[in-house]
Amino acid sequence: VNTPTDPEAYILLADLALRDGQRTVADLGYGKGLELLSGFDTNSHRAKILRMRTHAGMASLCEVRGQFANAEKHLKTWAKDDPDNPLVHGSLGRIYFQLQDYDSARESFTRLTQLEKDAPPVQVAMGRLFHSIEMHDEARAQMQEAAKLFADDLRVRLAIASWAFSAGDKELAQ
Repeated sequence: VNTPTDPEAYILLADLALRDGQRTVADLGYGKGLELLSGFDTNSHRAKILRMRTHAGMASLCEVRGQFANAEKHLKTWAKDDPDNPLVHGSLGRIYFQLQDYDSARESFTRLTQLEKDAPPVQVAMGRLFHSIEMHDEARAQMQEAAKLFADDLRVRLAIASWAFSAGDKELAQ
């Protein structure tokens, strides 16, 4: 290796390890990558991209491990470097939801819908998440609100119907 202080090899290996479910290896790789990034000043644009990749990977790793507060920290750091990335805001929405900060989750999903025209409405995203933790009344209320707000949007109506079928809610599925 000609440049042993270049963090990219560690970050790349961490990305691959995370995809393969090797969480400890991913954690070590991202950790070493972040360590090396702190003194990496040969190319500021490249360092920024590597920093974003590292924080995105660390956030995913933390989310899988149920370490939602740590995931939030990594996502916020990523968002500082890339504030208009829809992936950041969708991920933040999920993390805030897991932290039971529903207002912040809604804000993140709202920002996501501003950045990504194909993103589901906030109410559908929140409804799905409520359903995933078996808060069925809240899930249904979110889907009903989406049905009222987006009555003429076929894409949204299909998302609601799909959710309703899986939830066994025949009335809302119609």
